[in-house]
Amino acid sequence: MTMHVAGLKNPCAPQRKPLVGLSFQMNGREYDAIEQNPEKPSRWGRLARTGHQIVQFLDRQTRRFVAVAIDGKVKECGALRQGD
Repeated sequence: MTMHVAGLKNPCAPQRKPLVGLSFQMNGREYDAIEQNPEKPSRWGRLARTGHQIVQFLDRQTRRFVAVAIDGKVKECGALRQGD
């Protein structure tokens, strides 16, 4: 399976359940793209319940979320925006 990120082809592997998502590499780092569970009580879960497509991106090394895609529009999370 291949995923296209920033115009680049990246090999990826499907995640195991119960998470719906995939793993991929970009710029020498490994990430997980995880579809938001609409049953969660978080603000992301509430958005997913109202029909929005939410995907969160987790850095596998630091185990921190680095970005979120809302209906296809990607927003970087705090530390990544600040240049860390």
